Amino acid sequence: MRLARFLLSTLLFTAVSVSISFAQDTISLNTIITKTASFTQGHPAEKVYLHFDKPYYAVGDTIWFKAYVTVGLHEPSLLSKIVYVDVYTGRDSLIESMKLPVINSTASGDLTLQPLIYKQGNYHFRAYTNYMRNYDPDYFFNKNIAIGDLIENTVLTKVSFSGATKDQSKANVGINYKDGNGAPYASKKVSWHVEVDYETVAKGKGTTDQNGFLAV
Repeated sequence: MRLARFLLSTLLFTAVSVSISFAQDTISLNTIITKTASFTQGHPAEKVYLHFDKPYYAVGDTIWFKAYVTVGLHEPSLLSKIVYVDVYTGRDSLIESMKLPVINSTASGDLTLQPLIYKQGNYHFRAYTNYMRNYDPDYFFNKNIAIGDLIENTVLTKVSFSGATKDQSKANVGINYKDGNGAPYASKKVSWHVEVDYETVAKGKGTTDQNGFLAV
């Protein structure tokens, strides 16, 4: 009988211990969840997103972009009044930095790709707020943009007329295409159009011959 009572007491003690231990674990977990939620509310995560007007650019172009500053579940943020945008070369060297005012959780900016500064290659854009510096830089906005080389081609044209009818209602027309050095644009696909009083009255396209001539 004493052995039975001892075993019963032991089982009851074990059950109570497990119950207390489970309750303590539950309280600890609830405490962690509560404190985490409280910290998140007191320290909301802010993010910046940049929207560019084009996916790629060439040297000499102007990049237009808009910054959106959000907090939490992509809600407009009122935490920051300034957005910082840094531009790095492909070798991770800072080439330009911009400071944009935030109005109604957005900011607008533009960047002219000056030929003396920018060359063909990949450039890295990084955007953030001063508030975001309190957290891991991995949360900064990052985007790579390819910039092409500047192309400047001077095209000289000369229009010639021949075989005009007596009333000059019809004629054979040709166009000669040459570059800035006078060399013909041979075997080049071109398009043309004729305007009268700012209205297009004729248009076409074709390929120049070896002398840069196209009959239209």
